[in-house]
Amino acid sequence: MVPLTSVANDATHYDSFKACYEAVLSKGEFKDNSKNQAFKAWVQGAGFDTVATLEKDLKCSGMCATPMFFATANFWEQPEEVCIVAMKKRLAGPLKTAGTVAVVTAVIAFIAFCGSFPLCSKFTDDDEAHKD
Repeated sequence: MVPLTSVANDATHYDSFKACYEAVLSKGEFKDNSKNQAFKAWVQGAGFDTVATLEKDLKCSGMCATPMFFATANFWEQPEEVCIVAMKKRLAGPLKTAGTVAVVTAVIAFIAFCGSFPLCSKFTDDDEAHKD
C-alpha cells in the first residue's frame, strides 16, 4: 500500500480520482484514443454519477474488493465495504417479505395444480365392467 502524502499549498492537487481524471488523465499526453474506449464511454455516460450515488448513499466503493479510496469522494476517506454487500443489506428487509409471499404463493399454486388432475381427467365407469 502506498501512503498518500500532502502536497505544498501552491502545487496542483486533486481531492478525488474523478477530479484527477477530468483535469489530467482524460487530456493531453494521458489521452489515448486507441485504448479504454469502453471506460471512456462509461465516463461520458453516467458512470461517475452512478458511482457517486453509490458512494454517497451506501458509503461503499467497488464491487468485488474494497478499494483503497473512493472514486468521487475525498481521498482521505476510506471505504469500509464493497457495494454488493451494502446493496444486499439495504434490500434485505423489503425483499425478504416479497420473497416469503412468493414462496407461500408457489406452494399454494402447486397444491392447486396437483388437486386439479382429478377434476380435469375423464373417469371410467368401472362399476359396469365388474358387474359380472
